[in-house]
Amino acid sequence: MRSTIRTFAGATAVAALALTGSAVLAAPAHAATSPAGCGTPHEVNRKAIMYGVGSSSWRVGTLTQYWGWCNSELRNWAHVHFSEGNSAFGVKLGIQTRDGVKHGVKTVDSGRDFTSKPTATMNRDTRAFVDGTFWNGGVASLDFQTTAWSG
Repeated sequence: MRSTIRTFAGATAVAALALTGSAVLAAPAHAATSPAGCGTPHEVNRKAIMYGVGSSSWRVGTLTQYWGWCNSELRNWAHVHFSEGNSAFGVKLGIQTRDGVKHGVKTVDSGRDFTSKPTATMNRDTRAFVDGTFWNGGVASLDFQTTAWSG
């Protein structure tokens, strides 16, 4: 009887941990990925930021598109996270609409984590973009890169 109770208690603990882990994965993104005045970010989509030379390419970071509330208005924005050893050095990021217009564009010259300006483009198909130059022991150029379209 005692081993049955211990087995049940162990299985219950494992199930509780699994459920807790699932809830953490489904939670909104951390507020550090939000521009000033914005909260409760929700991820729309993400893509690896790749840098290539010749036939070789490396992942140097992640580009993510978020939406959330900014000063009581629904907005979306782009967020860049560079991997260790890489940082901004003239990186441009923002939101692009299907007509090619870029919104909320911000140029960043240092750091590994940063966001674009929040933009009022929630009623249209959008995608996050990044381009410009970054530092990885020397100045390197990024090709124009985007996430998938949101709609």
